[in-house]
Amino acid sequence: MCMLCVSLPGSRPTREQLEIACYNNSDGFGYAVHHGDHIVAGRGMLVDVTIDRFFAELDKNPNAIGMFHARLTTHGTTHVENNHPFRVDGRKDIVLGHNGMLPVMLKPGDKRSDTRVFAEDLLPNMGVDVLDDPVYFKQLEEWAKGSKIAILSTSPDLQQEVYILNEKDGHWAGGVWWSNTSYKSRSYWYTGGYASKEDYDLFENDKHLLLSSDELLDADGTVRTIYDVCYHCYSHLREDDYNEGACLSCNTCIDCNEHMAHCMCYTPNRGNSTVRSNDYWWEQEKKQLEKMDW
Repeated sequence: MCMLCVSLPGSRPTREQLEIACYNNSDGFGYAVHHGDHIVAGRGMLVDVTIDRFFAELDKNPNAIGMFHARLTTHGTTHVENNHPFRVDGRKDIVLGHNGMLPVMLKPGDKRSDTRVFAEDLLPNMGVDVLDDPVYFKQLEEWAKGSKIAILSTSPDLQQEVYILNEKDGHWAGGVWWSNTSYKSRSYWYTGGYASKEDYDLFENDKHLLLSSDELLDADGTVRTIYDVCYHCYSHLREDDYNEGACLSCNTCIDCNEHMAHCMCYTPNRGNSTVRSNDYWWEQEKKQLEKMDW
């Protein structure tokens, strides 16, 4: 699925939001910071290191525009070189991040992701100036339907500093645009307690919604379900749904809200992904630290 966010000057995501997004999309991380006259970008495989570097870069300029990406592998290998963002055609003045799946045909043996192919091959061949043409921009959004693409630019070839394709498919929260809701924690209630005080307060505030369905309570009134709903059919999600990764009532993916017949969120990499301390990723990270800003 992945998560992509863009923060405008004076706004930024919280560390908790980025950590949750990274735990939900744990195959690699990256950021870009637009300083007005140049863009600094970095990529890595460790959550804390990448988030620290992102915030440190934002702290340098109160007027900076930020981009952060957390990856869940669909195309290409799980490797730092396939982490977003990508420099379009290798240029230092145009940087691109993506959430979704692009209709890109990969050649046999090509280990690049679909987004990397788009940034390195397809968009350069179109010409970046298509971003400033309303007709071509709309056509590009249609071509990438189901996906969201954010582009930061300091290039004299482009009129704007920020472009978001299919922006309406994401949402704004304050001055931060999010491609989806995977940065939000989910609230769980099991027999015997609540996940946190915040969860308890939410339950107390919305108890009347829960009580409207006797399916949500045991005979003695004890809450025994997960409090969350499927965005498609509005069924209350339970532990089995989360274990499956989909609403078992309508077979809609919990992460991307696509029917499982069309969902590409699940890959074998998900079960094998490592987010925090892992000797392999740490060795890879150490090799990359000196060249993360590229």
